[in-house]
Amino acid sequence: MSRRVTSPSPTGRNLIPWQAALLGAAAALVLLGPWWKHHGYLRDFYDYGLVMAGVGRIDAGERPYVDFVTPIQTGLFLFNGWAEQLGDGTYQAMTRGAAVLTVLAVVGVLGIYARRWGAGAAAALAAAFTAMTAAQHTIIWHNTLGALCIAVAAGSAAVAPVWTRAQWPWHLLTAAALVIGGLTKLNAHLVAVAGVVAWALYAGSQRRATWSEVAATLSGVALCAVVIPVAVELLWTRADVPTWWYNVVALPFSSRSGDLATMLDAKFYFAVHHDYYGALPVPQVGALGLAVTAAFAVTGIRQRGRGQAGWVVASALFAAAAGAGLLATNYEIAYVAMGAWFALLAALWVGFGLRSSGVAFYGGLLGPALLVGVLAWLSAWEGQRSQFGYSRAARSEYRAGEAIGADFAYLRGTSVPPETAQSMQVAAARRAAQPAADRTRVFYGPGAEWLERIWPTYQMPGMPLWMHGGTSYGAAEEERLHEALSAGGPYLHVIVPEARDHWGPRIAPLLAGKYELKRMGPVWFRYDQLPRGSSRGSRWSSSDPLAAT
Repeated sequence: MSRRVTSPSPTGRNLIPWQAALLGAAAALVLLGPWWKHHGYLRDFYDYGLVMAGVGRIDAGERPYVDFVTPIQTGLFLFNGWAEQLGDGTYQAMTRGAAVLTVLAVVGVLGIYARRWGAGAAAALAAAFTAMTAAQHTIIWHNTLGALCIAVAAGSAAVAPVWTRAQWPWHLLTAAALVIGGLTKLNAHLVAVAGVVAWALYAGSQRRATWSEVAATLSGVALCAVVIPVAVELLWTRADVPTWWYNVVALPFSSRSGDLATMLDAKFYFAVHHDYYGALPVPQVGALGLAVTAAFAVTGIRQRGRGQAGWVVASALFAAAAGAGLLATNYEIAYVAMGAWFALLAALWVGFGLRSSGVAFYGGLLGPALLVGVLAWLSAWEGQRSQFGYSRAARSEYRAGEAIGADFAYLRGTSVPPETAQSMQVAAARRAAQPAADRTRVFYGPGAEWLERIWPTYQMPGMPLWMHGGTSYGAAEEERLHEALSAGGPYLHVIVPEARDHWGPRIAPLLAGKYELKRMGPVWFRYDQLPRGSSRGSRWSSSDPLAAT
């Protein structure tokens, strides 16, 4: 005979206790603070600009993978595109999607844990998780959405590991998280799938469900995690399987698999691996993640007994590997991966039925989560991630898009640094002076892709959505760009921010020898192709007033 351990169904009268609902509402208001402060500003167009470009190209009828190469999956562009369409079609409409995601993150995590941990503990976890993830960005971002899918999938599966009719609301949460995760962020999705599968196997091994029920659950997981997401992407993009595989699997994993090796170095856990968003007040986040994971393992063995020690230790190793792996492979502020790490540990705490009280719980899980959550909220409030950039101008000096020029109506309500605004005005003036035939022969370099939304240009098939060596393209794409920028190719000009004027080994010599470099306002460059057969010895145009500098 099998024995089942059932969990409360979320379909009862009190879906979330009223105390938890009040605390959740308060937490959501606080967590929306960083979004409210920053959503009307862009310090730099890098990262968010590629989403603007991708959404615009999809609106124009193009499709990811087929018309442009991108390791970022379709979910990011679809969700942000829907946010734009539900609003007025501007970038500001896109930012409202991040506000919705922030509220959903609070509600989702709170709903999973409120009736198991009590209102205070569940609200604290929901607030800490959201501060580490959704609150870091002012648009929907694939890393934060992937972390939320991990939290929902692992948490709901911990409560209801085997799919049965009686607990269908929990399974609906699991299925939704798997489908969305499969469309959004592959490395996070693999973590979520592994967690859901592990809970089903654990239930079968403990005779909480029959193996036929486990098999049915695994079939459902395969459908939601693999079949549906892949089918949706293939049908919508019209890509074949090799093309999909190259964009989604081969390209990102070939460039980032080496990052996994850093996990074997002890220094990795005491310093931020991807530190380009600035220093963190506590850079030892990896070590903290290991400590909290160890606390779970010790508590789990003590409370569940030696008979469960194997499962507890295996689960702890999985959480540690997954959390550290996300820290290593996400080119993202470290708080996002830590949010996913804490979400996995919270799911383990619930799934193994550990007590949500005492020193072990508060000192080994909730306290550290709150510590990192507070630091993450302060980081989000300062705009460490969402306002990453190089301008030192005060916000009082920023200029709104509609005030910069009529061409920039898409940025209505969005303010940019004054030096960026000047470069935008110079670019608009130079474009107006160009022959009409040349206006579509401009390649927008790294950090300038968003200009496709303002001034459409020739789109060469098979080129990446954005150019970033080791991330968004390989040798084949670099060779295509070399041909496109060479004499006789479709491009005569290149626009790139000065801070992003970095090119691969094939492109840099071509620009240095066959293009004339001119400054376009304070912070942008423009490369103009020289007449066929000519070359230059100086990097700068002799007519440029800053050539001597």
